[in-house]
Amino acid sequence: MTPIHINGNDLSLQDFAQIVLERRPVILEPAARQAVERARAVVDDLVENDRMAYAITTGVGKLADVRISGKEVRELQINLVRSHAVGVGEPLSETESRAMMLLRAAVLATGRSGARPVCCERLCELLDAGVLTMVRRTRGDDIDAACGQLKGQVLDRTRRQAEFRRKLEQGVRDAA
Repeated sequence: MTPIHINGNDLSLQDFAQIVLERRPVILEPAARQAVERARAVVDDLVENDRMAYAITTGVGKLADVRISGKEVRELQINLVRSHAVGVGEPLSETESRAMMLLRAAVLATGRSGARPVCCERLCELLDAGVLTMVRRTRGDDIDAACGQLKGQVLDRTRRQAEFRRKLEQGVRDAA
């Protein structure tokens, strides 16, 4: 099957259904990868030059005024992933998990998050391999918390899936 290229701007309902329901392969469009790289360069510059930027070189929420040194930025990012990788409700269905993974990949593909391209690429690879993250239903509409679960909780079903888990975890560490 020919893969569908995503860029975060024009994912049609038909393409969405083919990827989520029919398991059509999905890849990051080259131009979108460039946009993601440009956004990441902005983040890298903020860190390198010790400029203040919310949740990049500062804490979050009530700790938004707390500066995070360049040495601590990686730890902050890992802790943000961990804090969002929690849910207490029933797991989403396979279809719902695939949909959330695709939508998160599409959002990252817009090049507005500052994430590294590998984050989007790994989500696409996981979708293609049928490796799903366990996302638990959350109370209310905390979509960021639910999507955060995508980054940390991959179901181990086969050795192949375990390899993709290793790649995802490496991508998260690299993105920090």
